[in-house]
Amino acid sequence: MPPCRISALFVAASLVAPPLSAQRATGFTLEQVMSAPYANELTAAASGERVAYALNERGRRNVWVAEGPAFTPRQLTPYGSDDGQSLTAVQLSKDGSRVVYMRGGDFGSNFDDELPVNPTSMPMPVKTTIWSV
Repeated sequence: MPPCRISALFVAASLVAPPLSAQRATGFTLEQVMSAPYANELTAAASGERVAYALNERGRRNVWVAEGPAFTPRQLTPYGSDDGQSLTAVQLSKDGSRVVYMRGGDFGSNFDDELPVNPTSMPMPVKTTIWSV
């Protein structure tokens, strides 16, 4: 085999194979990465020191708030299961005393928006609702 082909094969193989450091890494598992909690819908009150956000922990979506100056998080909603219902449009009132949010639906999906989101096959699908806490 000509030297240029051997070099090309070596370069191609090095691009596909993971680096040695990645092969030795055992700091976390794929399951841990895929189940990491994440926050979205972050919003802040117009006055005062209060923020609100939606947090997804293993599919359990809840609304949380934190007040300054320590900003210790506090869960506001009691949703304890992964029912596939999104929490969106999280907003705080101007003074930060009320949190308003939408629960239900699958916003940004690529299927028919007229169909209810019902991943748990409940006899009565959950409706999109607006809540104030």
